[in-house]
Amino acid sequence: MGRDSARRAVVLTKAGRALISLPLNSQLSTLNFLPYCFKMSTPAQPEPLAFVAAEEILRTIYGDDLKGCAVSLDSIAGIIDGALKQTAARNGEWLELYEKVVEAVHILSTPPDQTKITDPKDLQPLLTQRLDAIHSVSTKTIQTLATVRGKKAEGGAT
Repeated sequence: MGRDSARRAVVLTKAGRALISLPLNSQLSTLNFLPYCFKMSTPAQPEPLAFVAAEEILRTIYGDDLKGCAVSLDSIAGIIDGALKQTAARNGEWLELYEKVVEAVHILSTPPDQTKITDPKDLQPLLTQRLDAIHSVSTKTIQTLATVRGKKAEGGAT
């Protein structure tokens, strides 16, 4: 697809070797594909919430005594932590997009300075231009949401 070479994420082994290189989705800067068996190598410990979720998952599968569990809590917590951080980053990007849309609509909907517009004939073109701009912002936002929802329905990362 051409854009694949622009930005890539590398999944590392514990030894720091590249295991797989994956393209980043340019729309939301998320990975297009990241199997759950791979995790990004980070020097930091997983967040406490990841450990709580990992323990709950293992208890659900193996029972309260975790008898027969051959998987470490750290490995499961690392996978969950990666998913939580990816979701948090994506949510931050959505919040940033939302703030930009609200800011644009706010600026465009602010009444013009009365000292600059003295003739009502000058007001009509200005209001038309602003309404067109608001329509453009809302149309682009709707298209972005439809694209993301389409990818989500197809099973892609959002």
